[in-house]
Amino acid sequence: MAPITDFPFNIDPVVQSAIVQDPGLEKLAEDILERIRTREAGFSESLSRRVSLLHLRVRDSLPDRIRYLVRLFTMPTVKEWTLYPLPPRLTPLYRIIRPIRLGVRLALLSLLGGKVSRNNKTTNNHD
Repeated sequence: MAPITDFPFNIDPVVQSAIVQDPGLEKLAEDILERIRTREAGFSESLSRRVSLLHLRVRDSLPDRIRYLVRLFTMPTVKEWTLYPLPPRLTPLYRIIRPIRLGVRLALLSLLGGKVSRNNKTTNNHD
C-alpha cells in the first residue's frame, strides 16, 4: 500500500500532520486513499459490498458501530421493494421485512448446507 505522500493529489498539511501522528488513523487513511486510487469504492446492492471492515473502522465508538450495523441490516434494498411491493402507507414495514428475509435466507443456508441463489432457490454443493 502506498504511503499517504505517494498519492497524485494534495492533502491539507494540517490533516496530513494529524494523520501521521495517529498510527491507527494513518492506516485507515491509507486504506481509504488506496480504495479511491484503485476505484474500489462504490455502491452495490450486494451485502458483501455494502458492509466492509472499513465502514466499521471509520466509526468513532462501539455504540456507533452497533447503530451502523442495525441500520445496515434493517435498511431496505431494491430486493425488498421488488419482492414485496407495499402501498406507500406501509413503507415502514420494509425495515421489518428485511431482517426477516435475511434471517430466512441464513436459516435456509444453514439447514440445507447449500447456497441460496439471488432468487432464494437453494443449490446443494454435495455431489
